[in-house]
Amino acid sequence: MGQKRLNEFSVMRAFAILTILFHHLASYSFNYYNLDWLGLDYDLSFINDLNRYFGLSIFVYISGYLQNYTTTGFSSWRDLGGFLIKKAVRIYPIYWAALFIFIGTIASTDIKGLIIHLLGLQILLAPALTDPIITLWYVGLIMLFYVVFVILKKYGRTPQRALLLAVAIPIIAMALTLEFHVVEKRFFVYYPVFIAGIYSPKLFSLEHIKPKITLLASVALAITAYLYVSYVYPRIIEE
Repeated sequence: MGQKRLNEFSVMRAFAILTILFHHLASYSFNYYNLDWLGLDYDLSFINDLNRYFGLSIFVYISGYLQNYTTTGFSSWRDLGGFLIKKAVRIYPIYWAALFIFIGTIASTDIKGLIIHLLGLQILLAPALTDPIITLWYVGLIMLFYVVFVILKKYGRTPQRALLLAVAIPIIAMALTLEFHVVEKRFFVYYPVFIAGIYSPKLFSLEHIKPKITLLASVALAITAYLYVSYVYPRIIEE
C-alpha cells in the first residue's frame, strides 16, 4: 500500500484539537454551553462531554488508520521491536516532561505510581496499582493500542485470524479486569474506535475509491460505533 500523505487527516486533527480545546476552555472561563448568558433558557452542557469523547475518538481513530496505512507488516521480531522503539522515542521525552510538570503542580503519586507512569503502563495496570493522571492517561492508552496493533499485524494475517484476535483481545482484557482489577475502562471504550481505524484502509481501498469518500465513509463508521458506546455508557469515563 502506498504511503501517500493524507491531508484530510490534518484537517481532522485540527478539528479534534478544537473540540477538546472548547471542552477544557469551559473549565477555565465559564460554562458558555449554558445559554443563560445570552438570555436564553437552554443548557447545552451535554455537548461539553461529547466534545471530549468526540475529539479523543478522532485521535484514536486516526492513529489506528495511519498505523495500518503506513505499516506493511513485521517480517521479523527486529522490525516489530523497531516499530515500538520508534514510537517510544517519539512520544516519551515530551510525555516525561509533561508528567513531571503535572506531578509538581496538579497531580500526585507514590514511587510505584511514578514508575508505572514513566513506563506508560497506567492504563494497563490501573486501577489496581495506580490511578491514571488527568490528560496524560492518553499516552498510556495509545501505547497499549500500539501493542494491540503489533499483535494484530503480526498474527492476524488472514481475515479469520484478524477477527478472532480482535474479539479475543478485549475478552482477555475483561478477564484480567475481573480477576486482577487491571486494564482501565478507557481501554474498552476506545478499543472499537481503534479497531475501526485499523481496518478502514481495508474496507475502503484508497486505490479504488476517492480519498474524500474513503475518509467520510470510514470516519462515519468509527463515529457511529463510538457515539453508540458513549450513549449506552455515558458515565464510563470519569476524570
